Amino acid sequence: MTTAAAMIAVAIFMSAPFLSAPHASGGILDLKQWDFAKDGTVSLRGEWRFADSKWALQPIDVGAASLARVPGPWPATSRQGGNPRQNGYGTFVLRIELPATKGERFAIDTGYVFSAYRLYANGKVIAESGVPAATEGKEVARAYSRIVAVPDGVSSMELRLEISNHLSRYGGTLIAPTLGLESEIVGSRDLAAAMSLLLLGAMLFAACYHVAAFLILRSDFTIFGSGCSPR
Repeated sequence: MTTAAAMIAVAIFMSAPFLSAPHASGGILDLKQWDFAKDGTVSLRGEWRFADSKWALQPIDVGAASLARVPGPWPATSRQGGNPRQNGYGTFVLRIELPATKGERFAIDTGYVFSAYRLYANGKVIAESGVPAATEGKEVARAYSRIVAVPDGVSSMELRLEISNHLSRYGGTLIAPTLGLESEIVGSRDLAAAMSLLLLGAMLFAACYHVAAFLILRSDFTIFGSGCSPR
């Protein structure tokens, strides 16, 4: 298991306690009553609106856009010609209602997207990984998560997650973005990284132990076998 895979496993495990938190429905997530300081971060999982073949900065009729689950595999929308469409691009849209805070800053962990993406908050790009494009030749895909601050002093925020998928057979989102106070988001990432390194160290130790045990046993069998061989 690689370090990245270990971090994903730890992130999924750590998200379990927050499954009872509010989730997106109909492209809206109301967090006005959520106490981030007391109740912790919120996974932005659930129903986002999805505009097929639209970039984030293009005009989008959010009310007419289809519903799509985040996290979820690509493609997010309908089939074409009876077969799942493997290639394409589009924009996921989620409106979030935020509670008042006492000067604390919100941040987003973008989660894991196995396609090229850009994340916009109220029309401003706040995170990107790879280069989303309308064609395979121009797309650059990198599966990296980001921790980014959101605009200060807003009570309502529209997130637009722009994704293109031409290079990966299995694209889409594996772990949904997470919203919370910046200090807690950063702390959770540091804890996940530490736990994944601990996990990796334990597996390396176990592997070395088994190799050493095998070499010792093989040596014992060789000595025993040579002592009993006929002369």
